[in-house]
Amino acid sequence: MTFPHPPSGHPQDPASQPPQGFAPVEYPAVEYPATDYPGDATQIAPPAYNPSSYPQQAPFAAPPSHPQGQVGPSYPPGYAPPPMPSPYYGGYDPYGAPGVPMGTNGKAIASLVCSLLGLFCGITSIVGIILGFLGMNETKRTGQDGYGLALAGTIIGFLWIGVWVLYVLWAIVMAASFGTSGTWT
Repeated sequence: MTFPHPPSGHPQDPASQPPQGFAPVEYPAVEYPATDYPGDATQIAPPAYNPSSYPQQAPFAAPPSHPQGQVGPSYPPGYAPPPMPSPYYGGYDPYGAPGVPMGTNGKAIASLVCSLLGLFCGITSIVGIILGFLGMNETKRTGQDGYGLALAGTIIGFLWIGVWVLYVLWAIVMAASFGTSGTWT
């Protein structure tokens, strides 16, 4: 097969040229053995189609029915159905690519616990508020569960701080009203 030469002034493809210092190799023409086809091979007709050689089927046959009480596909004897997909989120990643951390955020849980313990000691409410803000930011960033717990821990922590402040103010007012005599004035 020969290709037309590019027009004059058109650069030739350097990949089609032999490297400098090498002459192009001329290969002899290949002669293939003669075929035993009569004439051109494209004029040979395919074998005739004989539809009677195939078994006849009833048109629109009803689908096979399932055994009584069985739902879904049936499997031949000795073959089990394919395994169910894993119920765990994400599955196993053999390359160890980081994904969404599983479970509820630990800071969110600690925030709620510390804020609830603020009933007995006001200092833990402050810890609960700090952990609540940290937990909310972390759950937003990672997509982990526990945003609601962190929010509840923050709100409960602020409420307990408010209760403790009111209690201390009430105690100061009561101490000032009793005076030094210890009786109500």
